[in-house]
Amino acid sequence: PLTSRAPVLAAAVRVVSQGQEVRELMNGQVAEVEVAARNTGNLDAEQVTARVSSREAGVVFERDRETIGRLSAGGESMPLRFEFGLSRVFGNDRLSLTVELSQRDFPGRVERLELPVKVRRPVLAASSNVIGRQGGRVIEQNETADLEVRVVNTGNLAAEGVTVGIDVKGP
Repeated sequence: PLTSRAPVLAAAVRVVSQGQEVRELMNGQVAEVEVAARNTGNLDAEQVTARVSSREAGVVFERDRETIGRLSAGGESMPLRFEFGLSRVFGNDRLSLTVELSQRDFPGRVERLELPVKVRRPVLAASSNVIGRQGGRVIEQNETADLEVRVVNTGNLAAEGVTVGIDVKGP
């Protein structure tokens, strides 16, 4: 009787940050996709490669491909880590990641992982106050005054590159 032999790829995939598994991400965060490839088949897998990707804008991988090479029947690779960052302006409440394992001459394997994202944003509020030379709010004609502008971030993400513009309309 004929028996077929083939390599069959599988993968254990998780997202880690500082060595700990992550169940939720935040915009502006850096983490790693950890991939451990396995060959559950009865034939060695040749030219095995792992590739990670995301469809969402604002996800940047340090590198997205790694060559594993040969994976013996019943064998497992060392865990591979693919560092990625979510931009500060990433606004989706979910992140979809795709891990593709490929091999020569036989089908590969695709694993999809979806994680919730806690979106943080700066929320700016501005207040102003005009102070006359005498220290009060009343300004007399031809008097110089100071304009005090206060900007406060009440959000949960640091605001960067904040500028204040003042539009002065005179008579």
